[in-house]
Amino acid sequence: MPPRRPVTGRRIAAAIAIIVATTAIALDEGVRAAHLPAYPVVTTTRVTPYVAGTTLTWSAFDQVAANGAAGPAQALRLNGVAGGAMGIVQTGRDDVAGRAASWRSADGGRTWVEHLGPEGVDAFGQVVGRRGVLVTTGRSFLSSTDGETWTPAATGPQAIRTVTLATGPQGFVAFVRNGSSSVTRVWLSATGASNSWVAAPAQSLVASFCPTSVATSSTRVIAIGYDCRVPSRPRVLVSTTGRSWSAGTVPTGLRTSGTYARPPSVSHVSQRFIVTGANSTQTSTWVWTTTDGRSWRRVSGMRRVDDWSVDTIVRIFRLGSGWIAIGHRDMPADDAMLVVWRSADLVHWSRITPAVAGCDATVRMVSQAALVRDTLVAVGTPWSIGQSCGETWMARVAS
Repeated sequence: MPPRRPVTGRRIAAAIAIIVATTAIALDEGVRAAHLPAYPVVTTTRVTPYVAGTTLTWSAFDQVAANGAAGPAQALRLNGVAGGAMGIVQTGRDDVAGRAASWRSADGGRTWVEHLGPEGVDAFGQVVGRRGVLVTTGRSFLSSTDGETWTPAATGPQAIRTVTLATGPQGFVAFVRNGSSSVTRVWLSATGASNSWVAAPAQSLVASFCPTSVATSSTRVIAIGYDCRVPSRPRVLVSTTGRSWSAGTVPTGLRTSGTYARPPSVSHVSQRFIVTGANSTQTSTWVWTTTDGRSWRRVSGMRRVDDWSVDTIVRIFRLGSGWIAIGHRDMPADDAMLVVWRSADLVHWSRITPAVAGCDATVRMVSQAALVRDTLVAVGTPWSIGQSCGETWMARVAS
């Protein structure tokens, strides 16, 4: 038997270089292939009570990068979710490839295919859909009809710093702060197409507005947020077209800053707008409703379950015969947990505990949630020290 050669630092370095190079080639070929195979995800499931004798079937999974070859830890970040006829589409960043990416499922979330964004786009933000077109953002707006190929907009802002994106009665609407500007502008597009974005007329009440959430009906857009110069001052803007905005009334008792207060949100369900946010004493998440953004009625509250924080509801949806609210509860120490509430009447709420995936993370916060056909889909990037995973939570009415 020949003597073993000594393992030197040079040999170790060479071996590592070969492994890294081989892996890089494999991942590069995987993410750049024109027709990539769908890969399955490992799901955790749970059944919870819902309303009127029905139950919800929850599933949760950690998304993976490099078209299924890397992760889930430290592999990707999920910022948005939407969908339609093309299936469920998630947007974010593939940290392995170092660029924006989207993930599409055509079978209700069981299998996925990853698609990298255009060269030079670092990450995709949230995504919204209208009439078969999806719009997300990088440094500019990008559109897609299949959730796979994304076309950067030739018009509109080209150095987006912050954006709140929604669909409106006449198309897409976005509140944008561009580059180093301290001025908020509204941008509009009837179709989401590359050359369709135009700026709404400048308005002083928009310029100093920092939106935290936007919701729309077939005739109205309501944005809620705060005065950028005074974050403790909540504000509401109302529009019928997205071009011209007027000041709405702030729900009495709403708080937008404080030790336990987090940004309020607005949803549109069951022919009414619903705002959720911390009450003035920071002891409960209150629920207000309106039809016009000017006359509000407080209908209920979700009491503070723990001593450290009220719940931040990202969105409320009509699902089956009830309503479901999804969001998170975070502590001043930066810990957070996923929270879900159910209601049969939008007045009485009870908390349910959904499934969570296997990533060893302690901070779970929802980036965006959407109703895709009959399924609630929410995404976020749970993290803890040395760990982060893009995670998806889904719920369907089971019976």
